[in-house]
Amino acid sequence: SYVKYIDFLKKEKLKYHEINIDTIENYLKKVKKYKIIKNLGQGAFGTVFLVEKNKNQFAVKIQFFYSQQINDANIKSFIDESINEYKNGKVTGSHKITPKYYNLHFLYNKHDYKMISIIEMEAIKGKTLEKYLINKKKLNYNETKILQNKIEKLHKLNIVHGDLHAGNIMITTKNKKFDVFLVD
Repeated sequence: SYVKYIDFLKKEKLKYHEINIDTIENYLKKVKKYKIIKNLGQGAFGTVFLVEKNKNQFAVKIQFFYSQQINDANIKSFIDESINEYKNGKVTGSHKITPKYYNLHFLYNKHDYKMISIIEMEAIKGKTLEKYLINKKKLNYNETKILQNKIEKLHKLNIVHGDLHAGNIMITTKNKKFDVFLVD
């Protein structure tokens, strides 16, 4: 049951809050005091929002626990996967492979009995490789080399991106300097 979820979070000394809010957007606005700027994307397990607080922008990844069977193994798996993503993100963010990861916490929503993990991270201002290639058609040699180097750095850290595609590669061109960040 969800009580086991709360017990596990307490035992592991993980940050969590019990809430009673109808939507995650209301949680972000009312509790976290974020201004939601836009929905950056939605996947099978969650949503990423661009938010603002104190004139700083962040990307906030919301993941929901979905399972037909609520048991210790499924709950532990959800928590472990969230923690693993956060820990890997801290490492890869410090190497400028991914956005910087700032915070992870868990929610248990009494309103709809959902378990939720929230990862707060750096907002990358750019576009996906998919959108970048619409105008450009292909990467030049130097751009390709930068992307290849980021992937090689990731692998040297013994981390493999399990869902690498053009929609999960962000391109930035700050001060006309091309760079790549792997996301999701």
